[in-house]
Amino acid sequence: YGVILRSVERGGWFDTNALPAEWRPADRVARVGIKTIPAIQQRVYSFAQPLTYTGIEWGWIHVELSLADYDRSVAAVYRRTLILAVVCSIFSLLASTVYARRLVQPVLSLKAAVGRVALGDLSARSDVRTEDELGSLAQSFNTMADAMLKRDRILESVRFAAQRFLGETGWRGVIDDVLAEIGRAAEAHRGYVYEVRPSADGRTLCSQLHVWSAPGIESLRDDPLMQNFDIRAHGFEDWEVILRDGHLVSESIGTISESKRPIFERRGIKVALLIPIRVQDRWWGFFGVEDCLRERGWTPAEKDSLRTAGEMLGAAIARQLAQDELIEAKQTLEQRVAERTQELSRQVAAKEQAHAELAQTQNRMVELSRLSGMAEVATGVLHNVGNILNSVNVTANLLRDWSKSTKIHSLSKLADLLRQNQATLDAYLSRDPTGKQVPEFLIKLAEHLEGEVETVRTEVESLCERIEHIKQIVTMQQGYARVSGLRETLPMQELVEDAIRMTGNSLARHGVQVIRKYSEVPPVVADKHALLQILINLIRNAKDAMATVPADARRLTLTLETTASDCVRVTVQDTGIGISRENLTRIFSHGFTTKRDGHGFGLHSGANAAKQMGGRLFVHSDGPGHGALFVLELPHAPVKSTPAV
Repeated sequence: YGVILRSVERGGWFDTNALPAEWRPADRVARVGIKTIPAIQQRVYSFAQPLTYTGIEWGWIHVELSLADYDRSVAAVYRRTLILAVVCSIFSLLASTVYARRLVQPVLSLKAAVGRVALGDLSARSDVRTEDELGSLAQSFNTMADAMLKRDRILESVRFAAQRFLGETGWRGVIDDVLAEIGRAAEAHRGYVYEVRPSADGRTLCSQLHVWSAPGIESLRDDPLMQNFDIRAHGFEDWEVILRDGHLVSESIGTISESKRPIFERRGIKVALLIPIRVQDRWWGFFGVEDCLRERGWTPAEKDSLRTAGEMLGAAIARQLAQDELIEAKQTLEQRVAERTQELSRQVAAKEQAHAELAQTQNRMVELSRLSGMAEVATGVLHNVGNILNSVNVTANLLRDWSKSTKIHSLSKLADLLRQNQATLDAYLSRDPTGKQVPEFLIKLAEHLEGEVETVRTEVESLCERIEHIKQIVTMQQGYARVSGLRETLPMQELVEDAIRMTGNSLARHGVQVIRKYSEVPPVVADKHALLQILINLIRNAKDAMATVPADARRLTLTLETTASDCVRVTVQDTGIGISRENLTRIFSHGFTTKRDGHGFGLHSGANAAKQMGGRLFVHSDGPGHGALFVLELPHAPVKSTPAV
């Protein structure tokens, strides 16, 4: 509908207040829009245009178009759109559900398989067959599950082996069942045990003791080649080194060297795995498994499990060896007990006698030690005397040779000649040709005899000196051979030098360099013989300790000094083999010795003698190879004070 409104002038003015506001807008601008007419309560499309003519605002033209049909059409479109949206949503949901089930089903299948494996069912497998990443993951999972199942079977076979080895007294009675169980678990076709032993000529031989073969596989149980098989002669020396070092050997027919190929082809081996067997830290042999149909690898888990089986077999063999030794010991135990009982009876019967003889034996041993030292001193004395007697003998031989070759015999001939011409002696000496030569002969003979007499005098003086030297040596030995037990005031340096002289020949013979480091020390109060014996024994022990040391490193250092505790200290230091820590506490024990021909009384008696003289004897060493230092400390004699004037 259309409405035309005209303004009516009242009193010179147009009055429009009587109309509703929507019919008379304040601003005279064309308007377009949708609104609801209150009078008819209906939505309309409204167009309002102000009416102006010749500058006079006549009114408004309103054109209203009903929207009822439009609203009904829009409502129908909304309904159809909503229905289509609902239908599309339902279809999309159904399609999404179908696609999601197709997409998630492999994941759920893989999850279910993983869950079963986690619960211990190692036979669970994923049936995903897609070619995408999920299929690759499922295939990897199945491979892992196969490896875990195989490892579980091998571990189960190892558990079976442990039960059988522990349940039986001997491993040989159950090894065939154990090999069969391990072989089936490892999916092998042959399993065996070899023992290795060295031959007399240095070869390494191995022999097949037990073998298991899968159905349809040749057993080779009685193969003569596998008895006393020379490992090195057949080119398997590298396997020997690897197995001896405790490592596994795994080789296939495709990678094996030409020297080993004949053995692989003879036994129909495609791939072999050998595990070392060690018994009591030595290589006893090996056991192995073989695949005779295909080349394949062994996973680390399989190798570790089979290594465990090898260790268990080694433990079982060691246990049986121990049991065999125990049985053998048990069989002879009663006899040994009876023999021991009888021996103890004899010991008990002789116990009192042994106690009675013990003190006497100890005294005798101490005396023997003293006599041994005296014998060594006497040997040195005799050696020195023998050297001097050699010189005496040379001098005596010279004098004897002189007595035979001397010209003094010519005087007898000359005397006979003069006696024959005694009546005409003047004429004979002056006219006879022979007589004329007599004066000149006498002059030359006198000169010659004078030289001979000087030579004889020199030799006689030398002979007297050597005899005097022998007398001094014998006198010194007699002085030390007096009855011991008497304490005297003795100069320590002279005693040390005497000990060096008495052992000097032995030291020189062994190439020992003697180094002296003497300080001024007061005399000591001691038993002269006992003190000399201690010093000789220490020097002799030092010399023996350096027997295995290079000759240029044999040095014996003797030191004399005074300690802060008013003692005179003598140290005997060598560069010998040294003393271990555990022997330092036992070296002065009665009967202890490290020498093959030692009696173990020298140091013991020396320590006791030093203690009896108020001193002490002790030792220090930094260990084997660092030499030893023996220290003898004795109280020095009291110094006599000069009375004051």
